[in-house]
Amino acid sequence: AVVSTQSGHYGRGKKFFVDGLQEKDYKLSDEDALAKVEGGAMKEWKKELTNFAKFILPQWKNVMVYHDVKEDLEGAKIFYIGDGEGDNFYYINNLYRTEKF
Repeated sequence: AVVSTQSGHYGRGKKFFVDGLQEKDYKLSDEDALAKVEGGAMKEWKKELTNFAKFILPQWKNVMVYHDVKEDLEGAKIFYIGDGEGDNFYYINNLYRTEKF
């Protein structure tokens, strides 16, 4: 997919969203997919990421973050929270994709 050449992670994030939409609908043009991303898909992702940050930041002193061997931003992450109440792991399979279970 062709996405504007914005620098940094924001441009890469858009590309992942565009590619994800085109995987679901192969007939979707680059321009239409980008319009959908800018029209709401990225806003919804940011909302969920913000909700996760609001949950985890108050506990940050007890958090350890593990990532895949490539240490890339888009790769899998595991957030470990260990405190007096127990040990919890939160797994993010891919930063730019969401799946409902």
